Amino acid sequence: LHGCVHALSLVAPCWVSNCTGLPLLLREHGAREAYCGDEPAVVCETVSENQRRRTAFNSFSADGLFPTDFAGAFSDERLSRRHSGLADLWLPTGWLWMEDWRLKGGKTGSVTEQGWEYAKGWSGAWSPQCTPKTGVRRRLWTRRRVRLSGLTRHLLGGMSENAVRRLSLAELQQVMQTLGEPAQRGADELRQYCMELRARAQERGGAEPDEAAGAAAAPVMPPVTARKRLELRLPGSCWSSAVSLEAAGTSGLLELPAGRGGGSAPSDGGPPRAYQLALGVTSAPGESCRSKMLVVEHRTTLLNRLDRPVGYVHHGKGGHTAALLRPGERAPFHWQDEPGLARLLSVCLLDAGADAASLAECDWSNALPIDSVGELNLVCRLSNRRTVLFLSVDVQLLSGASMLVVFSERTAELAPYRVDNLSALPLLISQSPCAALQQPRVVQEVLPASRAPFAWEQVVAAPTLDLHVGRSVRKVCLDDLQRSGTIPCADPRASGAPHEPSSVIAAPR
Repeated sequence: LHGCVHALSLVAPCWVSNCTGLPLLLREHGAREAYCGDEPAVVCETVSENQRRRTAFNSFSADGLFPTDFAGAFSDERLSRRHSGLADLWLPTGWLWMEDWRLKGGKTGSVTEQGWEYAKGWSGAWSPQCTPKTGVRRRLWTRRRVRLSGLTRHLLGGMSENAVRRLSLAELQQVMQTLGEPAQRGADELRQYCMELRARAQERGGAEPDEAAGAAAAPVMPPVTARKRLELRLPGSCWSSAVSLEAAGTSGLLELPAGRGGGSAPSDGGPPRAYQLALGVTSAPGESCRSKMLVVEHRTTLLNRLDRPVGYVHHGKGGHTAALLRPGERAPFHWQDEPGLARLLSVCLLDAGADAASLAECDWSNALPIDSVGELNLVCRLSNRRTVLFLSVDVQLLSGASMLVVFSERTAELAPYRVDNLSALPLLISQSPCAALQQPRVVQEVLPASRAPFAWEQVVAAPTLDLHVGRSVRKVCLDDLQRSGTIPCADPRASGAPHEPSSVIAAPR
């Protein structure tokens, strides 16, 4: 570069960001050996602050650096990678800062009180003594970060008070969910509760700020050469099809079939499982922009915003494979890899104190499609009760190809339909039986001169309403806003006596 000075820059062709919380195996397409780039739960970042003085009569400052000083004012500890500043150091996705930047202390007498160590040049021997021949000086700053998926109460006790106060609402909710605590609160309440958990952890001997975090592990950099493809595997699955890392800005869905014995059987000893993953290929941020970054996430995540637990299962698998989602919790969901089994989700609303044992007695006959973005509004009967609840199932598209399915309650006033009974006869209404709904579970009575909210309890292509008036039944399509007609019926108050026909009109609310 300048005279006889040469610089060698090593750029990784790709990075992999594993956001699944599961051990992810990687290998180059066609290779036999796998790689798992797990990092420890806590990593210590070290940044060197560098200064120079032009002569012995000048003061040390960043302005005194020569253009040939490649490290710049801030760099890594080896002075080989430049940073723009302490505040701009990149925090990887899925990590939290545990503290503010602190001066790194050395052995007794190795640095000054301000942390400075001096040398004639950048490759010279460092000393706490400044002599007339000293030309440069540096001091090291350290800051720990913790992987969110590996956060424990013990590690929370090692976070500084300022680090907790700077957490955003989304980060606070993720911390609570990782620790198994309720997350459906406001930012101030969550922050206060997080501070209480931190104080309890410190009382029980939580990590102190000066606890050594250990050296940072190697980055999640798979052994893949440029213009090659990558294969992935999770516990219980087979190796995926080859994934290209060349097209930055693309995203898609990757299927990992379950291991089924033979040459495709999983070697981790766990039960066979299938996974659906959302992949996104981007350019790495900051100074690593020449590298590609592959972000691996769960394709579908369920979030319960109800005030009661929700049971969920792949429709057709039965209650023995069901799982429980408590209020405020979220969990990844993956379809079972079985031929002929439709990808539909069954849910059941449970009482507030229900546990996983209650799932065996749930009714799993309903089926919901969650593969398309949009909102579904359904009516559900609560377990062992006659009361009903209007359930909103909101399928949202997150970053890339990942999807979030949110369960929440919709008030009766905002139900998608309303039945007004302006006649003198009581009505019985329910969804018409069909192949997907053999027997309606929700049957509502609408008294004369009253109204009732209504929603479908099963999603079908063309649902209809069974309208019972006296001994007559009529199927009504509520989505046909031009529909009107009459239902001849007998007055139940006078046996056999004809009654004036009832009118049926469909109109927007």
